[in-house]
Amino acid sequence: MIRPATLALLAGLAACAPQSPSNTLDARMAGTFNWMCGGSTPATVTFHSDAKLADLTINGQTTQLLRMPTSRGWLYQFGSTQISGGPERMQISSPEHGNLDCRPN
Repeated sequence: MIRPATLALLAGLAACAPQSPSNTLDARMAGTFNWMCGGSTPATVTFHSDAKLADLTINGQTTQLLRMPTSRGWLYQFGSTQISGGPERMQISSPEHGNLDCRPN
């Protein structure tokens, strides 16, 4: 059995432990970002401030995508078009454009 004094000590230590930073991915991924895909295809992604939608514009065509759950980075999808990645890299997968690897531009 754990003594009350031990419980109080453990609770105090837990309160002093460094807290994990909150997931600020939504805050970082708000606004418009320009990407260069496959070396020569520009793309623009606008992440809406509510973090539930993103607009992908590539070759003059804009597709609105919905945020999907993911354990790492971000993933937005609508139908068979999706974008995924993080601040330094994005992948586009769509029937119109195939699979493209993109870097910030």
